[in-house]
Amino acid sequence: MCPPPPGALERAQSVPDAIVRVDVDRDLRVERATNGQVDVCWPVDARKIQCKDRQIISPSFELFPDVSCKLMLKPKPKGLSKGLASFQKARGCGSIELKIVDGLEVAPQFSFLLSIGGEARGPVESNFAVSSVCGLAKNDEEWDFKAAVDPASSVFMVSLKVLPRSE
Repeated sequence: MCPPPPGALERAQSVPDAIVRVDVDRDLRVERATNGQVDVCWPVDARKIQCKDRQIISPSFELFPDVSCKLMLKPKPKGLSKGLASFQKARGCGSIELKIVDGLEVAPQFSFLLSIGGEARGPVESNFAVSSVCGLAKNDEEWDFKAAVDPASSVFMVSLKVLPRSE
């Protein structure tokens, strides 16, 4: 899970009994552990899940050498008619997918967890030989992004944890 940015808690606690907007680093971060685990933290502006967008896409990041990926948030469709597949209509509910945008042919087999707020789901065994996009199983894929919004910063954290491969 993504820790708060340095100094965020101190800034929030320095003004008692007031509504404090916490400045959050809104850049996607990738952290690599020596055991092979990779953690990706993506702060998403809460305003994006209140509009008519049909998807929210993260900046590109390198998951492995020569393998570029993006995280994609998609709203839960409320019907088949035009305009019913937006975050506004879905009331902030939707799914998270991992997409390999470059390096599909050299991407290793790996498993990963997805989370928002403190709730993690998975692991998912990647199967990028079949498709460049991978997500959670159908019965586990729906998230309530709106419920994960931090009111002090107006963001919610989307996290990807690539698990170390066991030989």
